[in-house]
This record gives sequence, C-alpha cells and structure tokens, in this order.
Amino acid sequence: MRAYRFGIHSVLALLLCLGAAGQVWADAFEQVAGDAREAALGGNLVAAAEGANMILANPALLGELATAEIKVTRHDLFGLGLLLQDTFGFVYPWPILGLGVAYNRLSTNNLGFIDYSEHSFFFSAGTRIGQDFDVGMTTKFLYVDFEEPASGWGTILGANYRPIPNLNVAFSLDNLVQGGANWITRQRDQLPRKVSLGVNGKWLQEQLFTSVSVDHSLEASVQPQFHGGAELRLFENLLDVRGGFYNIEDNWNLTFGLGVNYAGVKLEYAFMPHYELGNAHIFSLAIEL
Repeated sequence: MRAYRFGIHSVLALLLCLGAAGQVWADAFEQVAGDAREAALGGNLVAAAEGANMILANPALLGELATAEIKVTRHDLFGLGLLLQDTFGFVYPWPILGLGVAYNRLSTNNLGFIDYSEHSFFFSAGTRIGQDFDVGMTTKFLYVDFEEPASGWGTILGANYRPIPNLNVAFSLDNLVQGGANWITRQRDQLPRKVSLGVNGKWLQEQLFTSVSVDHSLEASVQPQFHGGAELRLFENLLDVRGGFYNIEDNWNLTFGLGVNYAGVKLEYAFMPHYELGNAHIFSLAIEL
C-alpha cells in the first residue's frame, strides 16, 4: 500500500509540473531556479546574479561582467526523479558589453508512460551606460517535444542601477516582447509575462551579500512571489554559505546552500524544499576562463 501511494503521489506531482503544457507550456521552466546559487538564495537573483546565471536572471548585469565563465547545472525537480533540468551557460566580457549563450533542457526521466521535453536556447547581451546604469536583453527560442510539438520565442529585458557603491537596484521584464508559443495544431498561446524587482547589497568588504526581490505575474489571479537570501564568503572566498526563503502563494519555504571556490573552479550545492511535492538538491559546476 505504501509503494502504491508513493506511485500515485509521483504521478500527481508530474501532472502538476507538466500541467502548464496544456495551457502555457513554458510555465514549468519559467518557475525553475537557474543554478544552485540562485536556488540557495531563495530563487530569484534579478539584482544579484553572477556569471552565467545573468543570462536567465537579468541580462543587464552582463554589463558588470569581468571574467568569462562556463557553468553547468543539474536539477532533479522536487527530488522525485520524475523531471530533470540540465542547464549549460557561457558568458564572455567584451570591452563594451558582456555576451552570453545558454541551453536548458527540461525532460521526463525515462518514464514509460510519458515522454516530454522542453528545449530552450538563450542569447544575451548587456552593457553599461555611464558609470551607474546597465541595460541588457536575452532572446530565448523555445521548443517542446510532446504529443503535439510547439515552438516559440520570448525575451528578458533587464536594467540595473547603482545609487551608491556596492548596492544594486534592478528589474527585469519577462516575455513582454514575444512571439508566443505556436502548436502544431495551429493553436497559439502567450508565454507567461512577469516583472521582477530586486535589491542587492554587498557589505563587510564584500564578504556579505544580501538580496531581496519580488516577482509579479502579469497574468490574472497569480499572487506575487517574494524571495530573499544572504551569502557569507569565508576563508578568502574559498567557502560560501548561503540561505534564503521564498513563497508559493501562502506557503513559505527556507533554502540553504554551499559553494566551494578554488583556482577558478566553483562547485555549488543547494537544498530547495517545496511545501508539498518534495525536496530538491541542485548542483552547479562553474569554471572561470
């Protein structure tokens, strides 16, 4: 009986994750953290993303990019072994702008009764305007491989302002400009639109980072989502200790994570619980070039 109940729970969880496919199929990906650092800090780093995560969180921050980086992330959604997310990102600083490309795959994990996958390709650029303002844009091309395939495109528009040193005030607009999702059946859906606003501060000689943000969906009847987190860098940045929180409607969750940095290689881990479905363990590996 126990195994039976777990099986039913797993199927229901998978249907919940993929429920967006029949309405706005990209929802399942849009709600997923981009890397382990973001997950550990509460799930949204619109003002505090670093490296390759800037592509998904806020492309304007690419205007601050100083080092090229490759990052890969593996995420077993909710720890159920049903859906896997794999992300690859590369960013490179040019003299006047930062550039980035990324690929994300969200797919079922060798399930016999359903075969579903989403593929997302991202192309980003961000630049600094003056000394205190950054702007950027990510264009994303999306494809879903399911019983009825679909494709589409969307954008992430971002801006970042530094009113004082070591303080970022940033926002991003997801899918305000878009081509929608076009199904093979000729049905067309609008990709989910979202506005994110965040503040990030660096304290104690940039050894302590604090970040808060809010997401507001432009779709009807969706409550705002709040995120917050702190990161402490120890032993001359060898070890990062992270913690955060986020909400899903009226349910609040705490997050935790660690990062180890040595000789330009970063190994990151995050524990991100869900109030109902399960606990996720997220791993990222980044290499500075």
